[in-house]
Amino acid sequence: MFHIHWDQTDLAGIQKAVVATFFDIYEDGILDMLILSQAEGKDDLMIHALKNNFEADAYFVKVMGK
Repeated sequence: MFHIHWDQTDLAGIQKAVVATFFDIYEDGILDMLILSQAEGKDDLMIHALKNNFEADAYFVKVMGK
C-alpha cells in the first residue's frame, strides 16, 4: 500500500512544479528526486535536487554493461 507524504517540508517549499523524476544521484541504491519548477511570472525553469533520507529500506540494483 502506498501513502503519499504531502507534508514533507522540502517538497512543500517547491511551488509550481512542472516535472518530477527519480534518479540515484549519489549512486547508493536509493532513488533521489529531481524536480523542475517554474518561477512565478517568468519563463525560466529551476532544477531542485532532493536527497531521499525519508526511507532507507527500499533499494534497487543498477546493472551496467559494455
